[in-house]
Amino acid sequence: MSQLSQSLGKKFKFTVENKNATDKTVALLPGFFNTDRLHLVEGTPNVGYILKDSGVEISAAGYGVDAVIDDKLSALADTVYGNIVCTPGNPQFSIRAFRNFVKEQALVLQGMTIQRLNDVSVFDQTIRIVEASAVEKIGEDFLSLQDFYSPNQYDSTKIVMEKLGLLLNFQTLMIMTIPAGAKVAYSFNF
Repeated sequence: MSQLSQSLGKKFKFTVENKNATDKTVALLPGFFNTDRLHLVEGTPNVGYILKDSGVEISAAGYGVDAVIDDKLSALADTVYGNIVCTPGNPQFSIRAFRNFVKEQALVLQGMTIQRLNDVSVFDQTIRIVEASAVEKIGEDFLSLQDFYSPNQYDSTKIVMEKLGLLLNFQTLMIMTIPAGAKVAYSFNF
């Protein structure tokens, strides 16, 4: 680890915006589930893209997900997955690269900051964390954002969770409902 990363800490930041009139349940980490889907370009025969934002397999396993965070160009946003727009905090490090890295190299999440970027409240939500398995039910837990909100904090737009010690790996399924119209910034601190 470099002196700079020791000083600043290792972080991954991203935003998720729900541009819908209804709440959407989003997988922040999809575990080992396949998230591929084919997006065909309207009016252009035989032209399409493979996107990795499908929650179909996760939902079939009983977790009820509308979409999975992924790098999505706004031109590819569609009504199938409800116009969930995700943006990495640093364009050098894509959301997909982060997801792939977590699958290959387990990380311990020491802390997380969640900030609402508009007037839509997100702090009444819960993050569901599942240690997923294809052969058995292992375990799950819930992080209620209200448990981390302090009326004494200086900034009422964010919640800071510290000392989590949460292992993120290829089995980690992390799910949160994003309220209609909400734009939320996440910072994962390792």
